[in-house]
Amino acid sequence: MQFLYQKFIQSLPIEDNQSSDGNVYLFNKAELLKLKQIYRQTLLYTAITGGCCIVSYYIPTYIFVSLFQTRIPITLFGFTFELGTYELLWCLIMTIIEIVILTLIHLRMTHRISVISGLLNSKNKHEVLKDILKMGTGTKDKSIVNYGLNPIKDVSRLYLMAINALYIFKAFLSNQLLRLILRQFIARYLFKYFLDLIGTPIYMFFNALNSHFVYGNIISTIMGRQIISIYTKDLHSLELNEAEKELIYDALHLVVVSKKDFNYNHAALAKAILETLKIKAVKEHDFKEEDLKNLNKFSPAVQKLVFDIVVLGYVLDGKISSREQKQIVVLNEKYGFDLKVDELLENSRNFMKGKGVDLVGIK
Repeated sequence: MQFLYQKFIQSLPIEDNQSSDGNVYLFNKAELLKLKQIYRQTLLYTAITGGCCIVSYYIPTYIFVSLFQTRIPITLFGFTFELGTYELLWCLIMTIIEIVILTLIHLRMTHRISVISGLLNSKNKHEVLKDILKMGTGTKDKSIVNYGLNPIKDVSRLYLMAINALYIFKAFLSNQLLRLILRQFIARYLFKYFLDLIGTPIYMFFNALNSHFVYGNIISTIMGRQIISIYTKDLHSLELNEAEKELIYDALHLVVVSKKDFNYNHAALAKAILETLKIKAVKEHDFKEEDLKNLNKFSPAVQKLVFDIVVLGYVLDGKISSREQKQIVVLNEKYGFDLKVDELLENSRNFMKGKGVDLVGIK
């Protein structure tokens, strides 16, 4: 599939962005207008795709009734159940088709956003191709573990499996729940066809919701890397001793563990900070919260750097959840940070609108 996706991106035309002001991390009014149009179109296309695929799945089951009623008994761990082979095969085929179509839609969106932002142009197309492919396919950037930072190190594997399973089957489960409710209360008044297709709007909604998250990740990744580059270029003159370097490492660790996610910008931030300040990366970092608790004993410059790292960590993925908002309050009490939830939320919203990050002086 990667070959197909790569060829698709290469086939997309690149039009010169006349409205660009040259700042990849900032969007002007004309660019924002184009981005809104792309966002709405993508949500519409993915929702329609979900609806069409559901209808395309059920119609053959009505036409070829005898074929799809074929059942094969399966015995597993002492339990016997019937499996609809043709029905399962058709479901698998339609799922693959839907995934491919949705991915192509997201790749097209990523390509257009990259052109509008100024990240992609006719001269650097081959250089940026891999990044566009990763963003468009929603590939997680796990390179942060190369710096001894693991966002899910202390998270229960069972919890992660449950969350991932729920994410994968959320549309299916919602559809089945709705079908169950309808069967219990008003199924006797409904035709079978209507009952089968009642979940179509749910599939359409979840497809659009997924595209909403993909769009946010693309925007945050494109602008985030530029902001990180701009921020870290002013750190070359900063000389740190070993204790201060360990403190900075702890700050990066705190951000990653707080977010509990593999994010492009968190990996880029860790890489840029460690390389710029000549901090040696380790295979597994040993977090020492005592250093952060004694933050006021370090120089104002180091304190500001720690503050900026935490701010960038929370803002540059484009979202601050309610759990994270509560966590910010805890961090203030525990480490003496002066992080204001309202300011972070405002900076996060402004960042996603292409207005920079005011709290670290980039606007």
